[in-house]
Amino acid sequence: MFKRQPLKLRIHAVVKKRTRQTKFPERIETSVSANLKQRIENLADSESISVAAYVRRLLDKQVPGGI
Repeated sequence: MFKRQPLKLRIHAVVKKRTRQTKFPERIETSVSANLKQRIENLADSESISVAAYVRRLLDKQVPGGI
């Protein structure tokens, strides 16, 4: 039986280094199902923002101290 590989979702998150106030881009990669990827794209579309911006905002709300 053929097993499907999960789709990759790539975003660029902006993180702050504790030693400096400059922002450095950092790539975050994760595997998500096609259904979840579609749901994320639909939610971002409904708010008229990019998928990366939607995920960054979501992570900022959920991760203590932000990303």
